[in-house]
Amino acid sequence: MADLTGKIHSVAFSVDGKPLISFEVNEGQPALKMAQKFKDSPKIKIKVREYKAKRSLDANAYYWLLIGKLSKALNISTSYCHNVMLRRYGVLEMVDDTHVYLLFPDTDEAQNKIDEAETYHVKPTSNVRMGNDGKMYRTYMLLKGSHEYDTAEMAALISGLRDECTNVGIPVETPDEIANLLSLMGGK
Repeated sequence: MADLTGKIHSVAFSVDGKPLISFEVNEGQPALKMAQKFKDSPKIKIKVREYKAKRSLDANAYYWLLIGKLSKALNISTSYCHNVMLRRYGVLEMVDDTHVYLLFPDTDEAQNKIDEAETYHVKPTSNVRMGNDGKMYRTYMLLKGSHEYDTAEMAALISGLRDECTNVGIPVETPDEIANLLSLMGGK
């Protein structure tokens, strides 16, 4: 079933002291259909979490525009540049409120593959240990992909990227910022 968004409407207690929580669901969602489907179920699983707005497509486009400019200025691939930005300014992935750790061979070949990865993003740690096979393995922390970022996480990522671009002389003004500056200067 689909996730619903809304807010807690009220909290009360039944005669036997059990909490009763009612929710106000945003319009246009299948809340009634969902309630009808489960009304006769003896138990249902309910998961409530704080709503976080997804990043905008404009923010995503701006991020990738700057990644392209920075990777070109540094003469590196966009994949590598994106992975570096996620490592510096990104968010660690959590599963059941726990960070996810992965082991990769501690070799140049593995590091190069990881640096260019597009389908997963990891951050190296200083933890290196020998595996049962006698080879050395480095521990990495799994990073959340930027496509899953909320607005605050995307804003922090873009802010870090803007700083990186500014440090190498790349202009970082958005079209809105440029238009605002022009209007302040009496331009079009």
